[in-house]
Amino acid sequence: VSKQAKEFLEYVYEEPLIDIQQENAMLYHHAEPLAAVLRLRQRLKSLRAYLFSCRAAVAEDLRRSLRQRKVR
Repeated sequence: VSKQAKEFLEYVYEEPLIDIQQENAMLYHHAEPLAAVLRLRQRLKSLRAYLFSCRAAVAEDLRRSLRQRKVR
């Protein structure tokens, strides 16, 4: 791989390049790991909406408690 291509691949390594929902939404029904990721993304979107809609003090308490959790 050329140096330029290698740098591009390193740059986009963490970025989603294919929109699975658009390409073939049925994959979520056939691949459980993909379905699990979709469910987690939907839950995160709901949590984000909640955090932005609740009062600042409540949101800060939740952020503080999340920071204290250990990452597995």
